Formats: sequence, structure tokens, C-alpha cells
Amino acid sequence: MDTPHDKRVDGVKRILQHVSSVLENYLEETTVSMLIEEKNDVEKKDYQAVLSSIRRLSVHVEDSIDLCDRLSRSAYLSEAAKNKAFKKLYVHCVEAFYNPKNDAWKENSRASYSNKMGIEFNRPVGGSLIELMKTISPDFDKLREELEIYEHQF
Repeated sequence: MDTPHDKRVDGVKRILQHVSSVLENYLEETTVSMLIEEKNDVEKKDYQAVLSSIRRLSVHVEDSIDLCDRLSRSAYLSEAAKNKAFKKLYVHCVEAFYNPKNDAWKENSRASYSNKMGIEFNRPVGGSLIELMKTISPDFDKLREELEIYEHQF
């Protein structure tokens, strides 16, 4: 029998798998040199910071997929333990996306009112980074909606 937690784990895992695939493909195919060619008036260190944040986010997403797998196999976890796991998913993925450690980008809180992308880079960047964010932002919006009830728990 599927519980609400089981359904939530399955939905979150599907979203994370899509994000992981997109991030992995981007990171495998993109170099700082390529980004500089796209938009050469951005300093190398700025592109390095952005790619560092993307790699870090990718690791958080992979770890969260593993956590979803463990939750799926653990039929006897208490509700409190499941809630704590969802809190961890929220912090490691959603917060890591909207608030990257090195501030390479930030959330545009007014984006939904102006039909703009929800993420703004702190420096102008090339088109492939903008397209990447356009691709994964809706997934993180869904994750946020799905997991926001756990944001302030524990």
C-alpha cells in the first residue's frame, strides 16, 4: 500500500533524476573556455564560480536520489524519521539551488509576477547557462512546492 510519504518519495525522486540527468549532461559537455567563447566579457573566475556551484548542486541532487532510494526500501521508518529525511532533501536540494554557496546566482523573487526566469546570475553569462537554468528551474519550483512543508521542521 502506497502511503503519502511513498508517493512523495516517488515524485521527488523522478524530479531529481531529471535534474541529475540535465546537470550531468551539461557538466560533461561544458568547459570554462566554452563559456568564455559564448560571452567573453565575463571573467574566468566568475564562470568557475558558477560551474563550481552547479557541480555542488549536482552532488546534492545525487545524494538526495540515494536518500529517496533508502526511503523507498525502508518500510518501517517512523513518520518523524521520514519527515526529517524530507527536511534534509529540502535543505540539500531546494536551498542549495536557490541559495548557492558562492552566490553565483540568486533567486528573483519577483519573477513569477513578471514572467521572467526565477534565477538571476550576478554577472551576465552566456546563453547555455541561462538555458540550463530555464530547464531546471521548473523542477526546483516543483520540489519546493512538494517539500516546503518540511522547511521549518526539526
